[in-house]
Amino acid sequence: AAGDCYAFGIMRGRVFWWEITTGKPDRTILTVSPTDLKKPFDPKKWNTFEMRLRANEVTVLLNGDVIGKEPRPETRKDGYVGVQVQRMRLAVRRFEVEVK
Repeated sequence: AAGDCYAFGIMRGRVFWWEITTGKPDRTILTVSPTDLKKPFDPKKWNTFEMRLRANEVTVLLNGDVIGKEPRPETRKDGYVGVQVQRMRLAVRRFEVEVK
């Protein structure tokens, strides 16, 4: 549905990736401490958050490293994506959307 959403970012000091689907409870797909990732990072420094929705797969990357993947539901052909941060300063250097 048009109100459905995937969101990715930092909340409560943790990396979060979640889904909001109309008529269903919100679903946390991934939550992890920045220090527990294969390549730990400092959330107070410049970081690159990327979400790819390609064909039947959704992938999230942090600083170029894949940190999560899941099948893209057949019903998810519209909606929106978001980057969210909480309790920290945010500066956006570049925001890109590429549609193929």
